[in-house]
Amino acid sequence: MEEAHFETIPHFLFYDEDGKEVNQLDFENDYTKVLVYFNSTCSLCEEEFHAISKSIAKFKDTQFIFISTEKFEDIIDFASIHQLHDRKNVVFLQDRDFKFSTYFKYDVVPSTFVYNADGQILKAYKGFTPVKEIILTVNGDDRR
Repeated sequence: MEEAHFETIPHFLFYDEDGKEVNQLDFENDYTKVLVYFNSTCSLCEEEFHAISKSIAKFKDTQFIFISTEKFEDIIDFASIHQLHDRKNVVFLQDRDFKFSTYFKYDVVPSTFVYNADGQILKAYKGFTPVKEIILTVNGDDRR
């Protein structure tokens, strides 16, 4: 379900696998960013992860940022099952302070946000998003 949302990527602070703080400025500015808020026990998240994993080669110049409130061992196990761990254009972050909804105004899993290289919102989705919609948005065929 697509909804209108804020216009630029918000300032955020999450943590990487080593416990290091990561914010929105730590990512490549030359890439479209797809942020996905997820939980490994969510069946819709599982479905979206599987579809993204199968279609990852169809995304041009895209940085994926997956964010969860879970323990990192659960995040990495889930990422490994879907063959998304240790990919160059994929990052997993932990929202250990439960701030995602404060930053992004959504608390539904999965939630997917697509930003262009300049940090401008292209689309925001609450709930499961078919991968073909994300691909169209990322590759420029469905921009507003």
